[in-house]
Order: sequence, then C-alpha cells, then structure tokens
Amino acid sequence: MRKLKSNELIDQFNKIRELKIVRGEYKNNTPYYRVTGTVNNRHIDQRFKEQSRAKAFIEELKNKEEAKRSGLKSVKTKLSQEQIDDATAAFNRIPKGTYLTEVINFYLTHKPQEDKQISEAYKLFIKDKKRIGNQTRSINEYEYTLKKFIKTHGYRLCSNITKDDVTKFITKGNVGRITQNNRQRIYNSFFNYCSKQEWITKNPIANYQRNKIVTKTADYFKTEEVHTILRYALKDHHITLLPYITLAMMCGIRRCEIEKLDWSKIEFNENETTIHIDAEIAKPDSRRSFTPERIAIELLAYCNKHNLIKPYPKNFAKRFRKFKNDTGLHYSKNKFRHTFGTYFYAMCQNADTTAFVMGNSPSVLKEYYNGLSTKSNAEKFFNFNLF
Repeated sequence: MRKLKSNELIDQFNKIRELKIVRGEYKNNTPYYRVTGTVNNRHIDQRFKEQSRAKAFIEELKNKEEAKRSGLKSVKTKLSQEQIDDATAAFNRIPKGTYLTEVINFYLTHKPQEDKQISEAYKLFIKDKKRIGNQTRSINEYEYTLKKFIKTHGYRLCSNITKDDVTKFITKGNVGRITQNNRQRIYNSFFNYCSKQEWITKNPIANYQRNKIVTKTADYFKTEEVHTILRYALKDHHITLLPYITLAMMCGIRRCEIEKLDWSKIEFNENETTIHIDAEIAKPDSRRSFTPERIAIELLAYCNKHNLIKPYPKNFAKRFRKFKNDTGLHYSKNKFRHTFGTYFYAMCQNADTTAFVMGNSPSVLKEYYNGLSTKSNAEKFFNFNLF
C-alpha cells in the first residue's frame, strides 16, 4: 500500500479516504477552516476557527480508525466503542510511562476558563485601559504597537498564541534594542491582561529575555553654548521660541509636557514663581510643582510682560529649524532637558530633588547625569545675567 498523505486515512473497510481542508469566511469576515470528506460511509463536515485545529481533527480521525481496525472490541469495559477508540488514540500520543489520568489532570488545571479571539481580547484590553484612566498618549502607543499583530492573528484564539508568534513582532524591522524593549513591554501588558481574564493559562512571553541597554552619556550644551542660545532667543525674529527654550533648558520640562502646558499653570507671585505640571500632561502621570531657579524666573517674567504666553508656538518645527541654523550649534534629541538635568544635579548634588523637579526616577537620573559637570560650571549656568 502506498504511503498516505497527511490528509488521508484508512477506514474500517480498509479503504483510503481523503479529507479536504478549505478556508472560508463568515459574513462578519471571520475566517474558518472546513474539513469535508467521507469516512465509513459517513459524511464529514466540520468547521474550525484555526487551521491547526482542523489538522488536529484529521489526525484524531486517523487514530480512531486505526483503533477500530486493531480489533479492541473484545475488551470487557463499560466504555462505548467510540470512547475506546478515543482512549486508544490518546494513548498513542502521550509519552511512554505517562498515565492518561495525569494528562487529564494537567488539562483540567491549565485549560483556559473561556476561549477568546485575539481581536476580541484586544478591544476589551483597550477599553479597560481607557476605563482605568490611562493617558491618550499611552492608549495610542498600545494601539500603534499592537495593530499589525491584531491584523495578522486577530482571528486566532488567545490560548493558541505561541512565544514565536509574538517574538516575530517584537523584533520585526530594523529597530533598535530600546524599541524592542518598548514593544515587549506592551505585548507583556496585553497578555498579562489576557491571563488575568483567564483566556490563557500563561503569558506566552513571560520568559522573554529583554535586551540589555548600555546607557549613553547625556548630550548637553556647554555654558558658552547656553549663552549663545539665550542671546539668539531674545532676538526679535526668534523671540516666540523664548518660552519653550526657557521651560525646556532652564526648567527641565519635557517637550511633550510643554506642548500641552497652559501659561496659566505658571504662577507669578512677588516672592516666588511656581510651575505646576498637572498629572493629565505629565509623562509619569503624576502631578508636580516646583520653583525654578532665578535665571528661569527672570526669563519667564520677561515672557509674561511681553505677552509671550504660548509655550509651544504655532509652526514650531519651522521656527525651531531656522533657530538651529542661525545658532550653528549641534542639537540632539532632548538636549535642552539634558542640559538642565546635568547642571541642576551638579549644583544641588541631590538625586531625589533633581528627580522630583524633572519628573523622573533617581536611578535613571544618576545613569544619565552623574559626574557630567562640576558645581562651579553649574553655578555659571544658573547665575548668567541677561538683563
């Protein structure tokens, strides 16, 4: 007899039967896999959500037919013939020396409480993140990172997703180690949510090894360059950028926070000036208020007096590009904020205080700014006289 194909079996009449797997879609565009054929003069027509389950069904039929042809009907038992066939097929698949009751107990312990498609789980995940008050920025990050995975695997059950399925999307494209770690964080959050809902028994990437990141030294402006920047910012054709530069370089506020900061959150009093960063715009989702240094207070007061009250002016990118060209200095990402962090930490020599003002953690702050500048250079930075 010729070798059987993967979708063929021999029935109890010793005839080769072929079963076909055809992909189709329901009206709601959800895919299914249909198994059709005839075995023992009985028509087979079954639908499955995944191709792997359709193939497993054919494999199970093969084992049952083999059991029927093995002549086990003479065994005295209360089981029906169908149950005997099913048990025989199961014994043929389990490792040698393993009892069937062990397999059943393991299954009952680890079986998800509910089957849920990835696409459904994703919608509920995003809905829950909105319910608990995650910021729009965070929601957008979840949606952007997961959308291609959902498009590819949305029809599959959460319980059938493997580590390899997820890893391909974490490492996809020519992206750096930090980006991969950020993706892993989001996928980990999603599958932890699925686990809590008991749609899966274990997060498929629970043991995923994150990339080791070697923190680079922060790039910051030297005091002479800071003076150049401030002199150019006070010129008429660049004056609209002065509020942004002051808040970023002299106060250490993040660009994404400055974009949403309302000028009314800068409180001007006779004795002191206070900047309030509300939790709604703060990156760590935690409110902070602090009093800036003298040079920053003077610059903010100048902006307030001359009605320069838009921290992030219209056509910012175009204005800032011209400003960079005019100053002739090298600008890197977050260089204004890194400049403040470098000098403020060197001046106060207190990681907790610096971390609070910048809305950061002391450990991260030390990695970036520890030992970059001296206290004397920091005093030059904050005691510069403009007016």
